[in-house]
Amino acid sequence: MGLDNRAPNRSDRRALGRGIDPPVQIECFLAVPDRVTDQGDFPSIRFSIIPIYTTVYTCRRMLALPALGIALEGIRPMTKPEDLRETYGFIDAFLSETALEPYGNNALPLFSVGLHLDVEDLASFAADSLTDSPSDKKADIIYINEAEGVACIAQGTTAEKWGKAEAPANKASDLNTAAAWLLRTPIDAIPEQIRGHAGLLRDGLEEGTITRVIFAYAHNALESPNVERELSTTRDLVRGLSITQQCEVEVVELGLRATEELYLTSIGSIQITDEIQFPAAQHIRETGEGWKAFLISISGAQLFDLYEEHKRRSSARTCATFSVRVEQLGTSTTRSRLR
Repeated sequence: MGLDNRAPNRSDRRALGRGIDPPVQIECFLAVPDRVTDQGDFPSIRFSIIPIYTTVYTCRRMLALPALGIALEGIRPMTKPEDLRETYGFIDAFLSETALEPYGNNALPLFSVGLHLDVEDLASFAADSLTDSPSDKKADIIYINEAEGVACIAQGTTAEKWGKAEAPANKASDLNTAAAWLLRTPIDAIPEQIRGHAGLLRDGLEEGTITRVIFAYAHNALESPNVERELSTTRDLVRGLSITQQCEVEVVELGLRATEELYLTSIGSIQITDEIQFPAAQHIRETGEGWKAFLISISGAQLFDLYEEHKRRSSARTCATFSVRVEQLGTSTTRSRLR
């Protein structure tokens, strides 16, 4: 294969992007023969190094660059949310949520955190809780609901490519910074953008009206151990503060899989189908056309243990959904919901 011995000119470089769409980034350098000097048995070839790592393009077919002696093949467009519709049921609901259209890259974090908190009015939630700005001190979302005793501080990111193996763990560690500013920094030193939220959060914790604080990291990749470790560090840090001694501190990673589980739970899909045995000395039986159910009493300790085991797949308002076996005299099995 012959090589053109001249350096590529501007028209050559423009050829890289001719007839190609949509954009992705290709990072490489080209070594292009610049001059060949005949020196007897050992000709001298000088190469020019042409960086094209900032050239943005894709091709769905083979692109040949004969002047450079290079062929690029099999470059694929970046994964978009529409490409994941068959894998994740929440995608259509997310894309059709008109209330989140003005929020750009913050739309998915708002959607995921809203699902986790069981928010019904996403428009009001976004308007009241989104704090993303240059002075947010790593707290993109701050949600405070004293009526339910819950506060949530969230960091969010939406990569251009959906469905990566993991999200940047350093974004999860940013929640350490958010916690320090919201819970420890003198109130007058906190940026005005989040000062009011910080005041409400501290008042709620001190007065006991907030009994549960959630630190969330929402993104459009898969969940990963690296992020889990960073979130665990945040949880331990916040639990060590004097202001949080009377409240429950939780951390949660809301990637694609977790968001899908929350979405399926929100539309009534049974996510936990474990067969769980409850010893019952007595029960009340109810029947109807095509169904039967049993009302039994179980201990709060057992409910708590079940919640701890399955809480990732249970929504904020639902303890869990189970397939229940009632044992009394003979054994009868029925499917019911435990809330």
